[in-house]
Amino acid sequence: MDENRNFNWATAAPGLRMEAGHAVESVTDGCRVTLTFALSGLLAPIVNWMYGRLIAEYVNTEAQGLKRRCEA
Repeated sequence: MDENRNFNWATAAPGLRMEAGHAVESVTDGCRVTLTFALSGLLAPIVNWMYGRLIAEYVNTEAQGLKRRCEA
């Protein structure tokens, strides 16, 4: 965590590691937020195949919620 700039989290289980990042950077007309999510490990391809779309939807939902909150 870098206060007011970014934070990351990670969790692991046998054969799988999940990592997410949240970064805020200043731009000319405000700020830009970048969300990342990565799967790694032996089970990553299977988890991605089974849940990849759902994970992408969750990240998008988080981004849209953050955008609404910041613009309110």
